[in-house]
Amino acid sequence: MQHRTLRRVVLSFAVVIVAVGSLTLLSCGGGGGQTLPINSNIPLNATNAATTAVLNGKTFTVSGNELAADTTAPALKAALAGQSPALTFANVSGANGNVTLTNPTASGTVRFASCTFTITAPANLVGTIFVQNCSVTIAGTADLGGAAQTGTITLTLNGTTSAPVTTQVQLTDTGVLIVDGVTTTTTVTGTSGG
Repeated sequence: MQHRTLRRVVLSFAVVIVAVGSLTLLSCGGGGGQTLPINSNIPLNATNAATTAVLNGKTFTVSGNELAADTTAPALKAALAGQSPALTFANVSGANGNVTLTNPTASGTVRFASCTFTITAPANLVGTIFVQNCSVTIAGTADLGGAAQTGTITLTLNGTTSAPVTTQVQLTDTGVLIVDGVTTTTTVTGTSGG
């Protein structure tokens, strides 16, 4: 009789432990670790050259007045002034890539080690735009070691920030930030209520 009672107590205790453990796992929010806020400003320079690939395929609307202030090419300066050009980046790898502008329509290359935009077409707008400081800011939330989540990326040129563009953000188990599948040089730390 005592053996049966002891067996029931042990079995009941085991059921309680399994139930508590299951509830604990369910409260973690779906497979990842701790949820962290992301608000990372990453300078686009030689130190962070691996990060520049996050710009591939992205289009940012920026201040034409800011770009006009940073060029000495008269026709390019006039074409940019008062406009809201959209910069689209492609083939960005390391410090180099391609850029296409709309409003005005132009194309060329970009070098992030110095934030230099070299416009090569059309011929009447050929010139160079020398931006002193350029960076991207990645914002959102993600679980350590979890799946990618929707976040935003903005481009800042000399302190003037573009409108946010949707992107995918993810964190490794150690907090390294991944943006659209590109592993950055940034580690996110901190806490949140998750």
